[in-house]
Amino acid sequence: MLAALPAIQADPTKATTAIGTVAAKINIILGTINQLNPNAKVYVMGYYNPFPYNPALQDQLAPLLTAFNGQIHA
Repeated sequence: MLAALPAIQADPTKATTAIGTVAAKINIILGTINQLNPNAKVYVMGYYNPFPYNPALQDQLAPLLTAFNGQIHA
């Protein structure tokens, strides 16, 4: 997600695409782990807020993090 943040900051209209791209990569990683070891227990906890104490960023980050965590939860 952090790799997607510069793209989102430069053009906020790309947020949905960036979130979808990152979520797809996570699904590929988890699928590969499952192929290599179907008995492996993998826990995906969701993405954390990297700037919890910066109130200026919360209005922008909170909806993005909610959307991203919704994508990886699916």
